[in-house]
Amino acid sequence: MTNLSQKNLINLANESIENKDLTQAEEYLEEALNLSYDENISKSLVKVYLSDNKEDQAYDLVKEEPDLFSDSEIFSLYLETLARNNYFIEFLQLKKLLDNPKIKEVVPEKLEKQMKIMQAFKKKSVIRQKDYQSLFKLNLTNFVNFSKSILIRVVLVKSF
Repeated sequence: MTNLSQKNLINLANESIENKDLTQAEEYLEEALNLSYDENISKSLVKVYLSDNKEDQAYDLVKEEPDLFSDSEIFSLYLETLARNNYFIEFLQLKKLLDNPKIKEVVPEKLEKQMKIMQAFKKKSVIRQKDYQSLFKLNLTNFVNFSKSILIRVVLVKSF
């Protein structure tokens, strides 16, 4: 349930959206969400992030939802964030889990970009969550082969 402060921030965010000021709308919605969790504010913020080409932030926020599947709007936003981020591997997991051929198809990154992702990952000395998530952009063959190569490298390093 939204409180008065949140309602005011939502109104300001809506005005900012009408004025095409997505950055300001994000700030208002983020502040409203920081006051207390509200599913509708979260959905609105995900939509604004997607409109502002901030797919990674939209993904992070939608993944914080306690239930991605029961609410059709949240599920739709989740699928949209997967598609916009090219998170093909997570999509394959979801597709297998749900056994639903009707869900929107997600495609991996182009092959050239996949190669850059794998090269960049190998160069990292500290691996963060975003680095792991970048691997979701690979096609299945590259993901499996890359994972194997990383595991083999880890085993070899630990054995010496």
